[in-house]
Amino acid sequence: FCVLKVGTDIYDTSMINNVDRSMTDITFEDIILFEEVPHDFVMKLEVYCHDLHEEFSMAQATKKMRKKVNDISGSIGRSVGKRLSGLNDTDVMGNMILVPKFELVAKSSLCLSDVKDCVKTFDLQMEINRENKTLSNSVSKSDGQIHELPFFGHYCCRLAALPNCLVQPTVTGFLNLQEDDDLSMWKRYWCSLKNLQLACWSSADDVEVVQPMHTVPVTKNTQIFDADPSTSQKPHSFLIRTVNENGIFDYTLAADTRLELNKWWDGFQQHLLDQALWKHACDKQMNVKTTKRKPHMLVRQGSLYEETPLIDPDSHSDAIADDLGSDQLTQMLQTMMGEASQIRGGASMQL
Repeated sequence: FCVLKVGTDIYDTSMINNVDRSMTDITFEDIILFEEVPHDFVMKLEVYCHDLHEEFSMAQATKKMRKKVNDISGSIGRSVGKRLSGLNDTDVMGNMILVPKFELVAKSSLCLSDVKDCVKTFDLQMEINRENKTLSNSVSKSDGQIHELPFFGHYCCRLAALPNCLVQPTVTGFLNLQEDDDLSMWKRYWCSLKNLQLACWSSADDVEVVQPMHTVPVTKNTQIFDADPSTSQKPHSFLIRTVNENGIFDYTLAADTRLELNKWWDGFQQHLLDQALWKHACDKQMNVKTTKRKPHMLVRQGSLYEETPLIDPDSHSDAIADDLGSDQLTQMLQTMMGEASQIRGGASMQL
């Protein structure tokens, strides 16, 4: 499986089982979505794997030891078996690692320059197994244990980015737009600065209903000036100049107050700054798919332990325990504990 990190956000992919040398490609269908990512992000990719041969060997040894202890405790009856039942998990296998250990086998890093609206191929940096050494041409198997899982050193993925300035309004409010070249012709619009343009509607209620009546491009080739008083009769006015393949276009707008003018001025500067920081990721909206994985809900459920009624241990007796005398029971326990100690490798336990 893979682990992806951006800052403090960490996600993992689904796990692929039974990977062997006959598989030429390993495909993860996961869609990982990071939110509120800065423009100077670094996404770290780490690949982990676990050797199933080690897991099978561990499981076989564990089963043999468990069977041996069960045979010993079962041969002397239920009463003594209850007193030895704790050896199965706590004492005999307490020091064994029963969970698989995944090791880092490869890693990579991606940044804004790797963002593109298509699948690209990137390099994997291989890791030496159980050592903090990077695999290079000068490292051989004698310097460290190379992991058995073969890699060709490359992986493919699509890294897409969707800056907030393309999907969220930078600033909204009323502006007066000078229409045509008539200095006295102004019309008031509800405007929203988003997605490389200033969109204008007759009212705020029309934003989600109809298309904008006017759009003013605000791209990397846009400049904003104070309006020339000789060409603008309204106070708090400014000029937007956009250059494209069709020529140079000027738009004169005016805010209602000085405070509104400062708000719009800061909004335009921020929108242009976001485009400069996000570079090619702001050229157009990329299709960012939503993740298919749902977060796990940690819902606590009732356990069998809570549903089990309390029983007085003195109210029941075991027939075998009643038949055995105190000396016989002590001697039998000492004998069985000696055998259990040999299974544990010499560990001692005191009753």
